[in-house]
This record gives sequence, C-alpha cells and structure tokens, in this order.
Amino acid sequence: MNPKQALFAIAFFLLTYYQTAHCQISIQQSQTPVELYVQVKNYDEFINRFNFQIDFKGNPIDNSFRQNYTRKQVIETLFDLDDKRLKPESKQQQSYLNIKNKFIDEVVTKNIFIKKDANLYARVSCIFTYKQEDIKIELFLKYTYDGDNAYRWALTKVKSEMLEISNVDDITHFITPNSDELGFSNLNRAFAANSSMKNIADSDFEYDELSAFLYLTETGALTFKNAVSHQYIYYGIPGYKVVIDEFNRTGYNTGWLISDIRKTN
Repeated sequence: MNPKQALFAIAFFLLTYYQTAHCQISIQQSQTPVELYVQVKNYDEFINRFNFQIDFKGNPIDNSFRQNYTRKQVIETLFDLDDKRLKPESKQQQSYLNIKNKFIDEVVTKNIFIKKDANLYARVSCIFTYKQEDIKIELFLKYTYDGDNAYRWALTKVKSEMLEISNVDDITHFITPNSDELGFSNLNRAFAANSSMKNIADSDFEYDELSAFLYLTETGALTFKNAVSHQYIYYGIPGYKVVIDEFNRTGYNTGWLISDIRKTN
C-alpha cells in the first residue's frame, strides 16, 4: 500500500467509524469532515503521530489500530505527498525516494522518536515597520531549556535585506592618518561616502545582523507588525535534517507535514 492509498484507507476507516459508532447523534453534530481528523493540526500532534502514540482521532493507539496500520504507514502519511520530487517525471524522484525510504526505515527499526527539545528550530517570516515602511524579516529561533522545567524560544539569527551591509573592499575609503592633526574634522567625508562603511572599521571587524536588529527594535526604530508564516527544522534524528511546513489545502494530506529531508554529517 503506497502512502496515498494508506491515507484513503484511513479516511474510509474514520468515515465508517463515525457512521456506525455515532449513528444516534444528530446529522448536524456528526458533520465534522473526515479531512479534519486526518489533518495534522499542530506540531505537537505531528510529534504524537510520528511517534505512533495517538491515532487519527487523537486517542492513544490501541491494539485495534495496530492491527490495521503500522508506524511506517503512519509516518508515510506525514510527508507532503504532492512534493514535485515524487512525480514520475522528476529527475530527483529516485534520489529523494531513496533518502525518504531510508529515513523511515531507520526511524522504525531503531525506534527513534521526535521530541520538542533543543534539537528543534523555527524559521519565522515576519513583517516589521521601519521608517513607516513594511519590511520582511526572517527570525531563526531555537527551542531552549533554561533549567527548572523552564523552556523558551531563543532568537539565534535574523535575515533581511535591510540589515545587510556592503562587503565591497574600497581602498580609497578610509580615515586618513593625519586626521588627528585636523581635529578629526574630516570625518564627515568618511561617513558621507557612498561606499561600504565596513572599510573604516578595524580589519578584524565582523558585522552582526542580530545585534543590529536588537538595537533597532530596542530603540523603537523597528517595530513588529505580524508573523506571516513559520516552519520547523528538527536535527534530533542522527544523520538527518527534517523540515516541517504547514500545507493548507483540501484533501487528506494536509496540515503540518514533512516538506524536506536532508542528510547531515
């Protein structure tokens, strides 16, 4: 049974369940679409399904469920089955299938589980306002344990065109050695030059976008407007980077699903 066939079988199982076990419930109460039960609604639900801990109704997995479905089949349904790399015409089909199948086999045979721990990262696309203009900034967050059962998301990196500085080396842009004799009155030339400001810094200077971002937000020059979307990146499975995205669409393969897997060293 391929992944899509497994999804249809699950949907049929759920449909049958709600037509028989709840036949005395009014039609209005029992009209919850099967798609809603199959949909992976959040990351915690993704974890519980991946770890084969809950069924598609959110109940703990019992022997009856195990008789119909294996962990391997359930994990297969947690992939984006509309991925272009899975299409027969894709040149990447075989290579992606190889890594996907090897990943699933290792997880199942070695009994590996996903957790919400320090191996989890989030990439969040946000809109900020700077000088009355909307600016897109990506935030990179790490799920961090601070001790005493205290967890938080810690900001590790930011990415945006507005935070980038030029790295072009310009040997004509520098603060001249006799500037002190002029009382540094010629500094206006250094700061007015249409060139990389990095050239007037010490040679071992390293620009830090995160520090610049924190300064701009702390001073109020940059203000948060809203979060647009986010994805999870998990490094807790040895040898793999797992990317999880949300897919809002109709059908049975929806919600938070694995959008990519990469081998790591």
